[in-house]
Amino acid sequence: MSITWLLVVGAVLVSQQALALPAASSGSAADRLAEEIANLQKILKTGALEYGIPVVDPLDINQIPINANGGGFKASGSLNDLIVDGISSFTVTRLEQTSGAVSGRVSLAIELPAADANLEYDLHGKVKISFINVKLNGKSAVSAKVDGIKANADLDITINPDNSITVDNICNIDFGFHKATVHIDEMSGVVNSLVNKLIPTLVNSNRNKIIQLIETVGKDNINKYFDMVAGKASSWKSIAVSDMLQTFTNELVVSPEAHRILRQIARHLDA
Repeated sequence: MSITWLLVVGAVLVSQQALALPAASSGSAADRLAEEIANLQKILKTGALEYGIPVVDPLDINQIPINANGGGFKASGSLNDLIVDGISSFTVTRLEQTSGAVSGRVSLAIELPAADANLEYDLHGKVKISFINVKLNGKSAVSAKVDGIKANADLDITINPDNSITVDNICNIDFGFHKATVHIDEMSGVVNSLVNKLIPTLVNSNRNKIIQLIETVGKDNINKYFDMVAGKASSWKSIAVSDMLQTFTNELVVSPEAHRILRQIARHLDA
């Protein structure tokens, strides 16, 4: 995957109406960030052959290998034919330099009305919930939609002598969504309903871990991208999605509420 999802979650995208970006003072970190956001928005839609970047909206990934062993979740297999649509339709609701005349801190906020995803999973393994073991063997088509996505963060930005930019720090991150809806074709209506209760529960219990990924892996990949478009590197490859998923699932925080929902899912799957 050429542009990591963390680059998106890290809030450096813009809406389709680039001219609507809030004005920034000439030569400021906010001004340079606005330029890079507008450039990235074009690349998401058209790709950039000179950097080896394909079209990212819609995002089309043939296969993501899965090999997880942690947090009571053991599985191998793959996510196939993943298509995600709408990730470039962001609106920048705030882009403001809050410190420094040139380099300095920039406050950024974005909103995305909705994003849709479709995929097929092929998994072999099990989930251990308390004393219950649920087998995961099987395939199914999955559709998902997330509505009302919002994210904001402060970015400490240095403008380099060549006018390229470096993100030194990402902090004060917050994010959320209005609703996430998932439908798994091979599951009953009751199980799908429980899965839709489980998703926001898992997001909330892993909020700190997601923020930590944005602050570290996200920042590193954002800077690799900025170096590439500044001509400092011919190309780059972001962290593999499969590696990120494995790291996340191996360290997944499952709250008591999530355990309760998982036990309900397990009972219905065993019925």
